[in-house]
Amino acid sequence: MDLNILWENFDVIIEAENGIQCLRDLILDLAIRGKLVPQNSQREEATELLKKIREQRKNLIKSKSIRNRKISKIQPSEKPFSIPFTWTWARLGEITHDLGQEKPDTIFSYIDVSAINGKTGTVKEEVTVINPENAPSRARKLVKKGTVIYSTVRPYLLNIAVIKKDYDPQPIASTAFSILHPYDGLFNQLLYYLLRSRYFTEYVELYQKGVAYPAISDTDLLKAPVPLPPLEEQKRIVSKVDELMKCCDRAQASKKNRNELQQQLRRSAIHALETAETEKDFKKSWHFVRDNFSAIVTQTNGIKDFRDLILDLAIRGKLVPQNSQREEATELLKKIREQRKKLIKSKSIRNRKISEIQPSEKPFSIPFTWTWARLGEITHDLGQKKPDTIFSYIDVSAINGKTGTVKEEVTVINPENAPSRARKLVKKGTVIYSTVRPYLLNIAVIKKDYDPQPIASTAFSILHPYDGLFNQFLYYLLRGRYFTEYVELYQKGVAYPAISDTDLLKAPVPLPPLEEQKRIVSKVDELMKRCDRVEESLRKKEELASAISASVIHHLEL
Repeated sequence: MDLNILWENFDVIIEAENGIQCLRDLILDLAIRGKLVPQNSQREEATELLKKIREQRKNLIKSKSIRNRKISKIQPSEKPFSIPFTWTWARLGEITHDLGQEKPDTIFSYIDVSAINGKTGTVKEEVTVINPENAPSRARKLVKKGTVIYSTVRPYLLNIAVIKKDYDPQPIASTAFSILHPYDGLFNQLLYYLLRSRYFTEYVELYQKGVAYPAISDTDLLKAPVPLPPLEEQKRIVSKVDELMKCCDRAQASKKNRNELQQQLRRSAIHALETAETEKDFKKSWHFVRDNFSAIVTQTNGIKDFRDLILDLAIRGKLVPQNSQREEATELLKKIREQRKKLIKSKSIRNRKISEIQPSEKPFSIPFTWTWARLGEITHDLGQKKPDTIFSYIDVSAINGKTGTVKEEVTVINPENAPSRARKLVKKGTVIYSTVRPYLLNIAVIKKDYDPQPIASTAFSILHPYDGLFNQFLYYLLRGRYFTEYVELYQKGVAYPAISDTDLLKAPVPLPPLEEQKRIVSKVDELMKRCDRVEESLRKKEELASAISASVIHHLEL
């Protein structure tokens, strides 16, 4: 097997999603299959080593140092992959043994699961020293320098470690561990790597029981078939694995540092835009972002920061130039209030009380041509009714939260089959906002006439804009950070948080003049499309890296 292909594609693999972890898994996989270091047929074969281990086991059983566990012969069907001819298969319980148990009667060093660093495979430097009268009921298992301990409770956490020093006072481990002390001829560090390999973790997943706290019994663990190389080869394998894992560590640290620097650059660029005090400063910061966008955003998860920023700048009046010659929003709000009065007079809508917005409620400054209004002052509902004819039903599942659209074909329902929540009237131009689990941003503009008539779920707040409020501007406002943070403040519940219509409609929102609303929407649309293109480009790049990584790994596994 040619490992050069690994080094030739190393940079591509580590850039793939989970690439470094896949590389670590591959290294261990190759190691336990005998594909990581050259074979040496002149050395002692593992069958001879296994005979010596069996002799040691017999002697320990004879001296009653260990129990005589029955070790069944490994059947051909149990061998999951081929190994070099100088290797052999053995049960885990055949090449390791425990060191017995005792109830502490003197002061001792207690090693429990919390003392293990699952990532590094080490026991923390200072473990708890306990007097016998305070000993936990699980403090029973004896260990010593060289022992490998394996946590059988929630084994997916890989709380596995080699005891690498002599403890004073004597060490005692928790019964949550299986104690795997290797016989002479089994290198404990090879055993440690084997226990962390995909093969062994998949074996454990097969035999573990339980859901919240899955666990595997010692009996099932110790019957696992494991590959056993000759001792000298074990040492060469460990040396190579150590070397390659250090390469992975360096690559991971480098990638982390690079990502942190890029994140700092992104945050700095965003902060400069958000805090620009003059139009000149804002333009300077904006041009920097525009000209260096590909350097600032190098991962798909970084795009969200800029989408949020675009909406934030839009609702603060910082995204497009101001035009003081146009009608001010205060005049627009007067016209909206006149429309509202007429609808109340005709009993088309209820007369909800609209309180004046206090200065303390205004969370940020807006251009002088804009004004503040309650959400319930510039939108209205369209009433409710129990369906009495066939209708088009728009429920929360019909909304695409990412694109803000209603799916093309909604469910058409006969009135006798109408869900109890099918009550709220909507029409073309209405904005609907799901008040249940609002963090999912199930918000949409109704962009077409439905036939039969559309009725929405009571899970939505119906926000039909008065003339003078552009529905697409309202949609963007509802998705912005300011509004989502407002909703988070007023929502109630944990598993299914929700905000009432009353609290939603009292939200203070900025209102620009109508023409400016349209210019803002046009600019937001333009910038969101640019984000879409960058995101798609980055996604394809990440997919290519993942595909190359998978191809190289598959080639090496063959």
